[in-house]
Amino acid sequence: MRNLPADAVAALQSDVVVMAALVQFDLSAPVYACTLRDIAYGGNTYLCNTGLMSVPAIKQDFALSASSLSLRFADPGDVLLALSHDHGYLDAVLNIHIALMDQTDHSIIHVIPSVYRGYCDDVSPSDDGITEFKFKNHMHKLQRVRGRKTNTASQQRYYPADKAFDQLTATSGDIL
Repeated sequence: MRNLPADAVAALQSDVVVMAALVQFDLSAPVYACTLRDIAYGGNTYLCNTGLMSVPAIKQDFALSASSLSLRFADPGDVLLALSHDHGYLDAVLNIHIALMDQTDHSIIHVIPSVYRGYCDDVSPSDDGITEFKFKNHMHKLQRVRGRKTNTASQQRYYPADKAFDQLTATSGDIL
């Protein structure tokens, strides 16, 4: 579970918060996009005029999943499509952060980093000037030894000093 500062928790509990997805798509020239307004974060400005149409709901759970995500950009001049094909789009990194902002003045209260991290898997242009990028979660890159299970016994076989599964069990028990 993520640790949020007290002011972010208070804002979430009071329903006076606006949430905006900050999308960082690392093509040869990084794209910093937001659908709400221009937002400065982490030394970059996430622009609202990039053509990003919407960001789908990102399910947060405590399972190791390999979910997919699609982002659609209004791209009438095929600028993003050309950029993706000229410089290779496969495995281009996508990072989505969530900005929590005050409802009245849109000042940033807190940014939750990397709620989704994935890699571009496919690009689909359409005749109406929309380019859809399809991403796979970073868990698709998880390398597993053939036949190996991801559990305590398997972990101890390959990494005897690692105690991560012990911590995971204790933490999941606290959550439930």
